[in-house]
Amino acid sequence: MHLNIGIHFAFTSFQSRRFVMNIRKSTLMLLCTTMMSSTALATPMFTGFISDGMLPNNTSDHFTLTNNSNAGETITKITFDISSTNLFFDTSNVAPGNIGNDFMTNGASDTVGETYPATAISNGSQSVDITFSNFDASETFIFGADFDDFGDIDGTHPDVSDLFGTTMAIMFSDGTTLLGEFIDTNSQGFGAEWSQVPEPSALSLLGLGLLAFGYRNKEKMTREI
Repeated sequence: MHLNIGIHFAFTSFQSRRFVMNIRKSTLMLLCTTMMSSTALATPMFTGFISDGMLPNNTSDHFTLTNNSNAGETITKITFDISSTNLFFDTSNVAPGNIGNDFMTNGASDTVGETYPATAISNGSQSVDITFSNFDASETFIFGADFDDFGDIDGTHPDVSDLFGTTMAIMFSDGTTLLGEFIDTNSQGFGAEWSQVPEPSALSLLGLGLLAFGYRNKEKMTREI
């Protein structure tokens, strides 16, 4: 089963884009923080586009992460945590879900030395780690993932709202971790939003990035840039 959502976030200069949808739209916001384990002159950055649709292993249905680090920091690991939801990773045809797809790297992805968790570990779980041996600056990683709902296994597709509260942590070679959480902005339509938030004592917040895509249900999305 697959979520059908789109979200764009960035720590670099924000470029607004207009997206035209065929049906109703729902806006998401990704709250990003950075936890610094040491002082660094350079700032690791990344840009991510997530659009997991109805059909697995198609380019438009995959997760995409780009390493935009400005001093050569590499991405060493990502942790995708959906434990705040009722979803689980459905990576095989073995219970809890009997119709699943394992993680898959898209052919358009750069060679970043990714290692996915074993199916016996990821299937039915709510948190997975993907490690990298050479995810260098300016490179892009594209991968597919499958989800299902514990409350309706192998039934209807999860809704975009099921993703609210999930997180993705991006670990860099200099010890920095960037953490993003998906939040419902309770708004409709398309648009762009960029705002700064106060810096807590224990964290250094780089900012908020939002680009509203919206929710589609087996309908083709037309994009204008």
